[in-house]
Amino acid sequence: MVTRIFDRAAQEELVVWRSAKRIIKRRGVGALDIARGARDTLAFEGDENGARTWRKTAQAVEWLLRHPESMDLIDQR
Repeated sequence: MVTRIFDRAAQEELVVWRSAKRIIKRRGVGALDIARGARDTLAFEGDENGARTWRKTAQAVEWLLRHPESMDLIDQR
């Protein structure tokens, strides 16, 4: 059971990083504004799960913008 929980958490984290990479590829430095906007909108609407996901995505976008050499480490599917 613990393995399944870990696998699910790892999969969710991978989705966040892939999403961050995809947004950066499409929007460049504007990706951070998009992720933060989605986070804020969902939080305002009361969707805490969605806001949490976009909060993590915004953090990943910010990190990848500071470390663009790491973009190649994230595979796209």
